[in-house]
Amino acid sequence: MFGKRYFAIRERLAEVVLGVGQLARECGSEILDPVTDGSFLKDLRKPFLFVVCGEVNAGKSALINALFGKEICEVDALPKTKQLHWYRYGEKAASTEKRPMLVQELCPLDFLRDFEVVDTPGSNASIEGSPEEVERFLPVADLLLFVFPVGNPWCADTWQLVARLPEEQLGKVGFVLQQSELRNEEDLKVILGHMKTLGEQKTGRIPEIFPVSAKLVMEARTNDPPLSHMLRKSGLTTLNEFISSKVSHDPDRRKILQEVSNSAQEVLNKIEARIEERSDTL
Repeated sequence: MFGKRYFAIRERLAEVVLGVGQLARECGSEILDPVTDGSFLKDLRKPFLFVVCGEVNAGKSALINALFGKEICEVDALPKTKQLHWYRYGEKAASTEKRPMLVQELCPLDFLRDFEVVDTPGSNASIEGSPEEVERFLPVADLLLFVFPVGNPWCADTWQLVARLPEEQLGKVGFVLQQSELRNEEDLKVILGHMKTLGEQKTGRIPEIFPVSAKLVMEARTNDPPLSHMLRKSGLTTLNEFISSKVSHDPDRRKILQEVSNSAQEVLNKIEARIEERSDTL
């Protein structure tokens, strides 16, 4: 899964801080702070939120399934996503309409403990209330994936959504050219070149664009073991590396790690001072 290094550091830090908290309780509960009393775990283990946008039949749902190796989204030749579907972890599967355009999908899949996913209707679907609901998620997303179909990656609605993003959100954006198996390498190079030019016009920066074939990914995984050459050809490996980098270097998450580490150090200093006080009284 994505960001293995980040999650390894996070879990190790959690173990250390819980240990510091236990030591603080033994020295005097007044030493504890909101971090070392265990409440920090909620913020530290808050799932990353991925939001996937694109036009009708761009292959958004298929891409989500390919990324996580599970068919969590329904895929069909006809558009199936009429509302936003927010996939989250739950002990039991349950589907709940939270708002007219938002359905919460609870699934007992372990990866959803760390990664929540929002699958959106087509940006050009003209569904009343959909654009407003999508806009609610954009500011809080940790990663925004804009998916373009290789057959027509020029959808004005999707590019307009990209153009409206504030500067601080552009660092959380990834562009995916889906269904890449439908074009040869030369055609892909031409399309990618035009997309980069358009992306620079819309955002002021040259975007990274990842050609991916979710179809090849799923075909490769029907074999046991999965066909490695087909996975490489699908482009998924490069996209996975990009996502892992975004996860591992997310500034908000790194800030939380640093704050937790600093708080643990402060409590350790208090413990040391308390031990010295007790030694002086003996």
